[in-house]
Amino acid sequence: MYLSQSIGNIVQKFNNQQTNIIYDLSGTIFDLHIGLCRESLYCIDDKLLINDQNMRLSCIRSDQIDLMNFTSALNNNILGYASNMKYIPFHLNVGIFTHNNKPIQIKKEDLLLINNNLTRTKRIFFSKTIADSWKLPDAEIIQYGVDRSSFYETNPVENRTNKILLISHQSQNLNIIKQILLNNQIEFDVLDTIPFDVAEVRETLNRHKICIDFSENITNLITAISCGCVGISHNTNNLKDSFISTPNLYFGDSISDIIQITKSLQQTYVRSDIKNYFESHFNFNTFRDNITRIINTLHRETFYI
Repeated sequence: MYLSQSIGNIVQKFNNQQTNIIYDLSGTIFDLHIGLCRESLYCIDDKLLINDQNMRLSCIRSDQIDLMNFTSALNNNILGYASNMKYIPFHLNVGIFTHNNKPIQIKKEDLLLINNNLTRTKRIFFSKTIADSWKLPDAEIIQYGVDRSSFYETNPVENRTNKILLISHQSQNLNIIKQILLNNQIEFDVLDTIPFDVAEVRETLNRHKICIDFSENITNLITAISCGCVGISHNTNNLKDSFISTPNLYFGDSISDIIQITKSLQQTYVRSDIKNYFESHFNFNTFRDNITRIINTLHRETFYI
């Protein structure tokens, strides 16, 4: 299977008229921003349905992967890909998005192994602080982009619920967090799966004033802020070092800190204007151009084992 697929992928790579890219989902709103960027992106998922006509990303089942040829792949898990390097048998160049700082438990010798395994990949980081924490050579740094024509405020603050929106993807301590919120008389709704529908996500965010996220992927919260919310993030692995200047975004070093910030915002709800900041820091046109450039670079480069 790998031989025929890899030969087909090599042939496809030299067909400059078509670039088919495998995209490994992050499970966060970042996937929607990628899906709004360009066509010829394919995620592999046996259950996901994409009904949003604005989505330019397509979904194929795992049993269909042999029916297509691909030119490259994009991944969202630097540690996961370093451990399995799953696209080498398919002769695909790979770009890896890294959304958070290096976990503190990763040691120097672990980084050497990671760097060795990722030598032939393109490493993309979303801030200089994040890139510096990993200390991997040839790092490319780009900014996130939020499509403000898709994610915007539709509901005034006075019409929004006082319930917190808890975005819970990949949170290992979700039940503990929920119980702590209940113990502190903080009502909440849970968004545990991000639907592949821009309008549905936009309206969900517009029903709430405050969003809390523990996913280590800040795109959930910057998208919520774009829809008129205030965001609170757990400062996992010092994530705030990269995004502390973002308006309407707060960081807590512990769950106790997050509870205190939440209660303070519930008593005095204040938002800052975000238009100029998002235009300069989360510009979607710039983000889309960077994604296209990265894909074109992966397409042009020769694959090396």
